[in-house]
Amino acid sequence: RFEDLAFADNQDQLLHLAAESIRRKEHEGAPIYGVYDRTANLAVREKLAPQKLKDTLRRMAPLHPTAALVLPALFRQTLAQHERSLFSFLTSEYQDGFGAFLRETQLQKPDRPVFYRLDFLYDFLVATLGPALYTGPSGKRWAEMEQSLNRLNADDPPLVSRIVKVVGLLSQFGTKELRAE
Repeated sequence: RFEDLAFADNQDQLLHLAAESIRRKEHEGAPIYGVYDRTANLAVREKLAPQKLKDTLRRMAPLHPTAALVLPALFRQTLAQHERSLFSFLTSEYQDGFGAFLRETQLQKPDRPVFYRLDFLYDFLVATLGPALYTGPSGKRWAEMEQSLNRLNADDPPLVSRIVKVVGLLSQFGTKELRAE
């Protein structure tokens, strides 16, 4: 009598939901928002995101557009709880969580603004999910990323570790337009 209907919200809906939950305080730092807005515009101009997402990406500051764009795939595949996982991430006080980042970070430094980047997202996932990342269909890729990080030399600059994390996340969760290959 009843028919199962699969429901999967699209990327845009999840990003709009995230943007609605991140409240920009325009009156507190107009100059810094100019930098965030230019970064969102650049993401659209370079075709990392469609034009229709430009305002959404702007409103997600200080979440970097590249980090924002992997969230829908991440919460559909690895965490698989869509909105619940998204809000857990956005409000998380766990180490490297977005909520903790907002609380602990001075967003406007004298020389540049600060973004919540993909490497922070990687660290958050490892800290909160730990060994659970290695189960399921994407477990092998997580193990490969971790193995690549373990092979780095102690004297390598921190940027090398950041690059490995970014490439790993983009190769696994990047969109068609935003992929590391």
